[in-house]
Formats: sequence, C-alpha cells, structure tokens
Amino acid sequence: MILKLKNIQLSFTDSRGETFNLLNGVNLDVRRETVTALVGGNGTGKTTLLKLLLGILKPSSGEMLLSGMPIGRMTAQRRARKLAYIPQDVSLRFPLSVFEFVLLGRKPWFVWGPSPSDVALTGTVLSRLDLDALAERPLANLSGGQRQKVALARALVQETDWLLLDEPTSSLDLRHQVEVLTTARRVATKQGKGVILSMHDINLAARYADTILLMKDGGIVASGAPADVLTGERIASVYGL
Repeated sequence: MILKLKNIQLSFTDSRGETFNLLNGVNLDVRRETVTALVGGNGTGKTTLLKLLLGILKPSSGEMLLSGMPIGRMTAQRRARKLAYIPQDVSLRFPLSVFEFVLLGRKPWFVWGPSPSDVALTGTVLSRLDLDALAERPLANLSGGQRQKVALARALVQETDWLLLDEPTSSLDLRHQVEVLTTARRVATKQGKGVILSMHDINLAARYADTILLMKDGGIVASGAPADVLTGERIASVYGL
C-alpha cells in the first residue's frame, strides 16, 4: 500500500489580498512497513502536510492518493479507518479516564457503541504499552510523557494502516522519547504499518527513520536514507547554521 502526493500546493490569501505558499510542489511516495520522518525548521510545512493527509486542510492543487484512491474523496469515517493521528498535545473537552480515552480510538469501527471485542482490544494495547496501572486514572492528571504514550495507545487501538505523529517527542524526557519511537519502529516493522512523523531532533530521526524528508520553505529539499540526506551542507542550509 502506497501513500502518494503529486505536486501538492497549498496557498492562502490574507486580509490584505497577499497570497502565501504554505506548501509548494510537494511530491511524496511512502510505503507501509517503513518509518518516514519529516524534519526541518519551524514553519517549514511539516504539520501542515500531516493535516492535509488527515483532511483537516485541502490542497490548492495537486493530488493525494492512498492505494490509488484520492484521499479527498474519502468519507471522514473511511479516513479514520486508514489514518490515525497523534497530535503534539493531547487536550480534552470532557473529563475521561485513560481507559475511556483509549477506547474512543475504536469509534470509527463502532456500530452502536463499543463491543466486548473493542473493550478487550483496549485492555490488550494498554497492557502492551505498560499502561495498565493508569487505566482508571483521569487523563488530565497524567504527565506529558504519560499522556503521549496514552495517545499512542489510542492510535494503535484504532487499527489503521497508517500512523501520523506530530512532534511525538517534543515535550518528553529521554526515556519516554525512546519508548515512543521504539514503539513506532516496532509497529512499522512487525505490524506492517506506515509511520510518518514530524520531528525537530534530527539525531532521533536518523536513528529511527528509514527515510528522511528534509523540508524548507514548504518544499522537500531532499529525501532518502538518513545518511544520504543529513549532510552538513544541507543542515547548514535548512537550519541557517
């Protein structure tokens, strides 16, 4: 299964009538069973690209295909059965326990409500990520690292083909960074999922990703294996060092 972007352009016009390009001619081919890292400075389009894949934003031009099907034509439910998203920060509108929050990852598959198998799967994933002891805790009472792991559990319960992670390690200590990225690596290689994550830490990206997409000014400067992409010259250019 391939996720393909063809010449994606995203522009917006401000109140003064000036037009700005957020993404400019982005082309991308990503296969399942791999980890792809979007790296680059602030404002280069990493999060914007993830939001396009999720249908939150719509491209001004170009084509986005998932196994040959235009993503823009998918219903919200179908996208949710294919793509799971983990944001930078997990916020709540309603007070929920960890178990309840993770169980909601099954919502795209609900008929009338959660089934016994949905409940059982939630328990299994929490156990796999060593979150059993937190199951009844209010999500709001957890640390940032714990919430990020819980968000990952919810995405895994969703049972999608693809995981999209937006800065999954930005507020975590080293231990939780390694746990989250090791889990992402494992679900790609052992469960056959496609993992796309945006990151600032190029050292972690180089360690855990199969492919690096180096972004600058809304475009992809280079893509390929970490050792080929992350050269001193490119890093100096992209980060202004």
